[in-house]
Amino acid sequence: MHHTAFLGEFSVVLNTASCVERSMFRGTYEPGNVRVIQNHVRPGDRCMDVGANVGAMTLAMAQAAGMSGRVYAFEPGPPFFERLTRNVKLNPAYMNVIRCENLGVSDATGTLRWAEDPSDLGRGNGGVVESGGVEVPVVTLDAYAAEHVDGRVAFVKVDVEGWELHVLRGARALLRDHRPVVLFEALAEFDAPANRGFFTGLAAFFRECEYDLYGVTASGRTFATEQVGVTQMMLARPKR
Repeated sequence: MHHTAFLGEFSVVLNTASCVERSMFRGTYEPGNVRVIQNHVRPGDRCMDVGANVGAMTLAMAQAAGMSGRVYAFEPGPPFFERLTRNVKLNPAYMNVIRCENLGVSDATGTLRWAEDPSDLGRGNGGVVESGGVEVPVVTLDAYAAEHVDGRVAFVKVDVEGWELHVLRGARALLRDHRPVVLFEALAEFDAPANRGFFTGLAAFFRECEYDLYGVTASGRTFATEQVGVTQMMLARPKR
């Protein structure tokens, strides 16, 4: 474990066996996504980080939203949630800004089974599995926001290893009523033959919700597109 600074002001403890935390330690973790957050999150905003891992994007959102903002960070994986909460506690000024939830997010409430990716344990990935793993409670963003969020949700990040469409289908009312900007992952491996239709499903979903799609470059530049998967992370902005 290594104690270091992150984003110029946060104190974090990182396990550098994980490539996510190793890049945070080096100061090279997803600068494009950090730039997107900085460009879209304003002081006082309410934000949601779905698939928070150990808190890199959670902290970036908190920094942009400031002390009057709120960040709701969802992480179902017990080992990652433990490190997420530890990193938040190391920054007591933000304790009232960030709310950590050891919950999964999907299109229906209930429970799912979660396990760390057995093929890439050091990467810091985990996801829904059919058997094994641990049982975790699951919420929808619609239900959670109605019960826990005061004010309009302005920004949502979804990075859940191929479960993105389930998360978004459980956020239809949120997208309709709050009109947040959505940053989401769209890796080609999620649209593999066994799961064909992931990209087209996401594109159709955002069309129905009247959102425009944008690719996100490694530097954080965005460009308009109609195709999901042109970049690993993508942005959806409401048409109105």
